[in-house]
Amino acid sequence: MLTVFVNMGLLSTAFSVYFPYIRELRGFTNTEVYLLTTTRFVVALLAMRVSDVFYRRFDIRRGVAITFAVAAVGFAILTAASSPAVSCVGTALFGISYGIGAMIPASILIRRWFPEQSGTAIGIASTGSGIANMLMPQFATFMVERYGLSLAFAVQGAMVVVLGALVTLLVRNYPDDAPAGSAAAAAPARTGADDAPAGSAAAAAPARTGTDGAPAGTDMAAAPAPAEQVRPGAMVILAMLMCGVVALTASSGLSMLFRTTGHEMEVVSRVMSFFGFVLIVGKILLGESADRLGGRRSILLFSGILILSFVLLSMCEGKSFLYLCAASACYAVGASLATVGISITAADFSTEKTYPKALKDCQFFYALGGLLSSTSPGMIADLTGSYVPAYRVYFFLAVVMLAAFVLAYRGREARLKDAAPAGSGNP
Repeated sequence: MLTVFVNMGLLSTAFSVYFPYIRELRGFTNTEVYLLTTTRFVVALLAMRVSDVFYRRFDIRRGVAITFAVAAVGFAILTAASSPAVSCVGTALFGISYGIGAMIPASILIRRWFPEQSGTAIGIASTGSGIANMLMPQFATFMVERYGLSLAFAVQGAMVVVLGALVTLLVRNYPDDAPAGSAAAAAPARTGADDAPAGSAAAAAPARTGTDGAPAGTDMAAAPAPAEQVRPGAMVILAMLMCGVVALTASSGLSMLFRTTGHEMEVVSRVMSFFGFVLIVGKILLGESADRLGGRRSILLFSGILILSFVLLSMCEGKSFLYLCAASACYAVGASLATVGISITAADFSTEKTYPKALKDCQFFYALGGLLSSTSPGMIADLTGSYVPAYRVYFFLAVVMLAAFVLAYRGREARLKDAAPAGSGNP
């Protein structure tokens, strides 16, 4: 949770709270503000491609500690930066920490420690970014208004150092790394057939093929489809690209949307804090939903909620505080697709053995979608004088995402059915 709080929450979603201040206090244009996001996305994209190599060289415990140190340096640069170019250097370092140190290590670690109900566990861990979204708007408003933008960045950098030290003390790479005599050491969790000791029950048991896996004891559970039958395909890639736009880029523009539609910064910060609170709830709901209803139903349901949110956000001009809270709450629930949803999708389109690669690929295309659209809120605002048209575009792209998910899961079911032995029943 602390890892996601820093490397995703502080560096990505919650960082957008500073955008109105950066524009107003440092004189950046809307497009220049969003170039900071573009820089972070570019570097994050490159970092994700080498994440597997990075964690083979540095285990998750040491690797995550490195990402915290890099993030702290990024905040130090932003403290002294006065131009877009120097600010981009700081957010480039954020990209390294975000790309390598956010959901990829968190998801792998969670699945090692919690092989059962991993969806719920990932949902709980990923609430870190929601906590950041809940706390940071009020913190940013207080610090900037009272002490200035530079000191606010400096304090956040110090916070990252402290939390990095705490995470380094807490993290264990595997359950059997726990201190001798602890419950985790006495009863290590399954880490998958490929990681299990030779001759163990885990090594003998086949891996599940995702959150929609067949019940234990069925023929399908006994003989899961080969990895190539459940690999992410073109529709999953399209869905991840669209998810990057509607659940990542769109979230970075929320504070600017509310600010430029006539709402005071104090109101905006309160709405964004409420957004962060609901984001916490939404992630837990999606994880629990995946464990109970299956990945397919949950992904489609939350995609529909996300589409509805864009209808509400597109009509927020001149609306009341309660309306803004309702619209942002709806968006927060749907936007959990950007964290828990990616882990669920990767699990549904991979085996346990191929899950790390599938997760890396899904994260990559999700980040690519965010990169390709990263300047879109600012550019559309500069062209039209409003952020509202951007959210009308996001509505259309969210519909495309939903359609891609529907087609992807239909294709997956067809491949699993074709691969199932005769008489195995419906996968």
